[in-house]
Amino acid sequence: MGLIRNFCIRRAAKRYAAELRPMLVMILGERKFFTTCQIKSVAEDLGLNMNYLVLGYACFLPQNRFATEKEGLRVKLSYHQARHVMARYLPTSQMAPEN
Repeated sequence: MGLIRNFCIRRAAKRYAAELRPMLVMILGERKFFTTCQIKSVAEDLGLNMNYLVLGYACFLPQNRFATEKEGLRVKLSYHQARHVMARYLPTSQMAPEN
């Protein structure tokens, strides 16, 4: 089960990295952080798999906000695990800074 789960997470991370940040910046402008509503709304509009919203939250929310928002998410990853996966596909300079 772990291999399939990891494959699905990596596949979702590629799409989140390629599509989410560019659209957030295009719609809302360059920002240090985005809100959960903004991230979720843009991800839905792009047709991204919402099961992997944890990836978007880890990249574009402050760490303390991530901790409160991850509870209702389907795929369970820690802040650092999700950022590590996303770092393969999204330059760390494009992710929100860690707090």
